[in-house]
This record gives sequence, C-alpha cells and structure tokens, in this order.
Amino acid sequence: MTVKHSTLPGLVLALCLSACTTTQTHPTKPLRVDLPLPDIAAEFETRIERLDSSSDAHEPQRYRWRFYRSAKRIETHLLPDNSGESWTQLPDGDIAYQRLFHTQKQLIDYLPGDLKAIGSQPNWLRLATLINADHLENFVAQSSDTILGRSVTHYTDDTRSNPVELAWLEAEQLPALLRRRGHGHTVTTRLIAVYRLDDAPWERPNSDAYQTTDFADLGDKENNAFIKSILPQLKGTQSHEH
Repeated sequence: MTVKHSTLPGLVLALCLSACTTTQTHPTKPLRVDLPLPDIAAEFETRIERLDSSSDAHEPQRYRWRFYRSAKRIETHLLPDNSGESWTQLPDGDIAYQRLFHTQKQLIDYLPGDLKAIGSQPNWLRLATLINADHLENFVAQSSDTILGRSVTHYTDDTRSNPVELAWLEAEQLPALLRRRGHGHTVTTRLIAVYRLDDAPWERPNSDAYQTTDFADLGDKENNAFIKSILPQLKGTQSHEH
C-alpha cells in the first residue's frame, strides 16, 4: 500500500471504542498464519498522519478501500478514485498482476516475467494477510478482545525503531488494526466491515471485459491520452512513485 490515492497497498468511520471490550489477559500463543486462508471480503479505512503535523497545513489523509481474497486471487479496490490492483497465483506458483481502472474500464496487465524484469517480487502470503509473514516471530502478544463481534489478539513488534501495532482477527486471518510509524508518518489501517467472500454486500467490479494493455506494450502507447495520464501510477515506469 502506498500513501497516495493514485498509487494505492500496500489502505470515513473508524472503529468505535464501544465495538471493543478489552480484557486483561495476556495470551502466550505466538502469532501464526493458519492455512488455508478463508475467502474474505473486507473494507478498511487508512489514515495517514504527518508526525510533525503541528499546523493545519498537514491534515491527515483518509481513504477507504476494499479487499477480496480467494485461494488464487487477491484484489483491492480503492474507493476514492475507483481504481485497484489484482494478483493471481498461477499453477506454477508464479504471480501475475493487473492495475485496474474501473471508471475507464481499462487495465494494465503484467506477466510474471514483467514483474521480475522490473524487480518486483510479490509475496503471496504477505499480499493475502497484509502483514510481513516472514517476521511473525517478532510479534509479541499483549491482550485479547473482540472487534466487530470477532475475536482478536493484540500484538506489537518492538524489534524495529518504530514499533508496529497489530490487532489480528483469529478466524479471518486478517488485521483488524495495523499501525506503523516511519518516514515522518503514522499510517493506521482499521477494519470497517468483514464478510465471507460470497456474502459481501458490495457490487464487486468485473474486469473481464476491460480493454487490456500489456505492460510490455506501454512504450508504444505513450502518446495515448489514457496511458499518458496513468503512467505515474504504474509499477516499472520511470515516473512511478513507490
């Protein structure tokens, strides 16, 4: 998630205090990811604050986005600009990627070879859980409670100069809260709603009929008005902001 609307992850109403009932128990179980992961649809709000925000010039940014996870496909939908991203796990384990523009009904298609060529190596478990699953042992359990009627365990990772806070949904295998500090910002992502994938109340964009541009062909279409307008948002282009 990135910190600008135009570039999306790696995310209106925050979770109310009344939605949580904190207990004083301190679970000893380590953070673990249980496979297979359940098929999930969730909505999050991400808030980005400048750590030196002492003036009105640095109002926090807020945006909502949706997350869809199934066994072989992960998709995000950024609501403010109606764009998104999708990752598909192929039979050989490689990952294909698409940048989606729902209003324009267009997408940019990246093959696994394209991602390797631009130095982008997606990690499926990280995409699917929104956390760095390579460092689960760094998270220390602090307490347990319920959020939105679901059991969560609160963890912190204090191995960094800027600790990471995590509230982990046990059954859904997904964060209910994730807070990170660094690079002059605090980024807080909170769960707004979560459903089984087939029960989600939102109309999920269908990109099957979108006009497709292969990443390898972008250089031949730089004068196309649409392509020119989205180049700053794309992986592997000179103007892309990470």
